[in-house]
Amino acid sequence: MTVCKDDLYHRELKTLLRFSTLINSSLKIETVLDNAMNCAEEFINAEASTIYEKDEEKGDLFIRLARGEKKNHIKSIRVRLGEGIAGHVVKTGTSMVINDVMNEKRFSNRLDLLTGFRTRSLICVPLFIRGKAMGALQVLNKKTGEGFNDQDMEILNSLSQLIAVAIDNARMYEQLEHEYSTASKDLQSARERLIRTKRAAAIEQLV
Repeated sequence: MTVCKDDLYHRELKTLLRFSTLINSSLKIETVLDNAMNCAEEFINAEASTIYEKDEEKGDLFIRLARGEKKNHIKSIRVRLGEGIAGHVVKTGTSMVINDVMNEKRFSNRLDLLTGFRTRSLICVPLFIRGKAMGALQVLNKKTGEGFNDQDMEILNSLSQLIAVAIDNARMYEQLEHEYSTASKDLQSARERLIRTKRAAAIEQLV
């Protein structure tokens, strides 16, 4: 029994180290998230996964990235805060594992009806950024058909912390890129105005 637990521990540790390397290999947020979800699906052996992000202006959730056969069908979906499992998880900041969604009153089958995908079980964990639940990571259906267990929940909670840090880093990088681009354009405009002013002054002197 001890050997089994040790094997699980080392497997989890190796996965977290690999995961950390993968998600920090890029500062492009879409690459970061795709790497994160691929790793989460692989470790938990899930059929599909989705990352929800909170729209701070509108107050609802949008699907930042989805993986699985039906991913292209749900990119435009918006979820109210508190709606469905993801909305509940972000609103309360608590993780949920559900192994029979048909017996869970908070489960919404809106996405299943839209895509034709059949959700049987799921784990949904919040993504905390600077102390606030700003999104959620959700994985669906074990490929083996069995339910999710406590170890799956534990590893996904650990992964969610790394994902949140990576998202925050990527956001800051994007903000810096935007500020640099804006500053560069302003500087170029200032240079052009200075050149025009000097040319006008030179022409006046000639006249």
